[in-house]
Amino acid sequence: MKIKQRHSGQSLVEFALIFPIVFFLITGFFDLGRAVFYYSSLTNAVREATRYAIVHKTELTSAFNTPTNNSLQDKVMEYAFAITLNRANIIVTIPPKVNDFFTSVSIQATYLYKPITPGIKEVLGSTAGISITARSKMLISLGSR
Repeated sequence: MKIKQRHSGQSLVEFALIFPIVFFLITGFFDLGRAVFYYSSLTNAVREATRYAIVHKTELTSAFNTPTNNSLQDKVMEYAFAITLNRANIIVTIPPKVNDFFTSVSIQATYLYKPITPGIKEVLGSTAGISITARSKMLISLGSR
């Protein structure tokens, strides 16, 4: 006759070993999705502000004269969806005029992404967050002046 053995604690031990791994994987996937979303939003905001600059050429002179506080930075902040940016992280670069006309405009923005997964910032070597940077440069055609 066989004696029935009881394994009542085995499931609890297995769950305790597997749960942290599953938890980190799930929150890691959510963080990855959030990072891609924020990068997409930042890229779109920078591209649209650069396009705004080449269409509205009167904005170029004021941005050239005051590179740290101008309306193009406002446009980047306006177009950024679900991201809070500040002027210090938006760089507008406009080369000097050639034959009385601007030839290009370049806008770069950086966002400090803070993941929710515990330990990810430390693994990647930063305690403050992860920098996401987007840059857009557009040339101003001669016919559009």
